[in-house]
Amino acid sequence: MFGYILPDKPNLYMKDYAAYRAYYCGLCHQIGRCQGQCMRLSVNYDVTFLSILLHGLRKEEPEIRQKACVLNPFKKKPVVWDTPTMRQMVQLNALLVDFKCRDDIADGGTKGKRTLRRLLRRQVKKATEALPDVAAILDKAFAEQCAVEKSKAASWHMAADPFGEAMRSIIRALADQYYTGELGMIGYLLGQYVYLMDALDDYDDDLGKKQYNPLALQYDAKDKATLLQQHGEALDAEVRQLIALVKENYRQIPIFGTEGIVTNTLWMGLWARYLQVKKENAKCLKTHTRF
Repeated sequence: MFGYILPDKPNLYMKDYAAYRAYYCGLCHQIGRCQGQCMRLSVNYDVTFLSILLHGLRKEEPEIRQKACVLNPFKKKPVVWDTPTMRQMVQLNALLVDFKCRDDIADGGTKGKRTLRRLLRRQVKKATEALPDVAAILDKAFAEQCAVEKSKAASWHMAADPFGEAMRSIIRALADQYYTGELGMIGYLLGQYVYLMDALDDYDDDLGKKQYNPLALQYDAKDKATLLQQHGEALDAEVRQLIALVKENYRQIPIFGTEGIVTNTLWMGLWARYLQVKKENAKCLKTHTRF
């Protein structure tokens, strides 16, 4: 369900690309220090974006250190090192991983998802103690999402509403005194965007497994190719409108230091990622793959 909010790399300035890598790798290192090396596999683009956004809102100027990566221990890379925001992002990441596991299990997921939840119990407990408000928000969103999906709502807007509201509330909790209505609306819209991308990405799989997919009920297309052929223009218009609303609200928010990455992601990255998801090979792109 995650891995959709990332910058459009071809249109990033080199300095912003280097900064993005430092935040991404910094989150990975921080997860390893706080929650164990195995949890580093869960690092994803969406939490990285939230980290970059919140660092910019709080005007944090993080320390940059040169650190080796487990994938390439002989070459050191610049990483953002141990900020208060980064520590919060580690706990948020664990809670979102648990949310995704619960969502997959509710969709009829394999025994492996249940096993993974049990293995992550300690990390999730630690994250819940660190961010109790966020944990409660996600619990509420999961219950509401299950109810909407059980009702077979034939509208992706309705199906995406619980996660959108959850993202609004999470940003309110984490941004604290920096929170504004415009920032909350961006959170809501990004939550809806992530849900829509996931529904589109999983369209054929959901139909094959006879699982709930709001796009299938809304448009009644036999497969993803038919959906895009018959209703692609309508989906394009909806995504464009969503991104336009994100931009409108973003204009009211002061971001310092990381504005290049945030602007690129919201102005170009969301649309670029949507175009990737529309392709047949989107599955290989929908991961938390490292740079």
